[in-house]
Amino acid sequence: MAMVASALAGIAGCQSTDNASVAMATETNSAVSSISTFDVLQKQYLLDKVTFDSIADFKIYSATSYTAMMEDWSEAKEVYSEIEKEPSLMNEEYSMFSSGSYSAKYMELVSAADNELKKLKNYKETADVVLSDAIAQMAYMNSIDVNAYYPQEFSSLNSQYKALFVPVIEDGIAEAETNQASFLTKAKVTEIKTTLKIYVTPLEKEFSGLMNKGLKPLHQLVMAKLKQN
Repeated sequence: MAMVASALAGIAGCQSTDNASVAMATETNSAVSSISTFDVLQKQYLLDKVTFDSIADFKIYSATSYTAMMEDWSEAKEVYSEIEKEPSLMNEEYSMFSSGSYSAKYMELVSAADNELKKLKNYKETADVVLSDAIAQMAYMNSIDVNAYYPQEFSSLNSQYKALFVPVIEDGIAEAETNQASFLTKAKVTEIKTTLKIYVTPLEKEFSGLMNKGLKPLHQLVMAKLKQN
């Protein structure tokens, strides 16, 4: 009996050691798996960050969709930040009101943001055709810095310009084209005034300065020279 008991004790001891080894191996594999999964999420996050941090120009096409998109992305970044601090949270429930994990919540928010981005891209595709003249006009006015010379007029034109995109997303193409014509008429007037301010006004000042110094206008000097001949 003593021999049997000793044998059983030996077997139990081996089983205990084996169980401990299995538990340790499982814990190690779990940690490796967690890190590996986080690496995948991290790569996805970096791709998402490049996308959502470089689309400010889309706001003009729909402020509502743009705001919704950025709110989803902002919340997604907060979720990722928590996971980044503690990768083991990835597969834990995000909240007591949801059965989804932290990683699932992140992907859910990014998916929602991506849906809004798709809407914006569709709006852009239409608006870039319908409002091509207005877009080109606004780009030119920015290039010559109209705002620096006529800030109040530019502010008014900028508000009118932004309003052009509203009927486009509501399928009001005819209305958008009519509004665009009105915008272009006003914008051209301001553009000409700015161009004169940039190129002609300095010459007028220079000419006035020469006159104040007692120098005759060029055409008078030429006439005098011709008379001498």
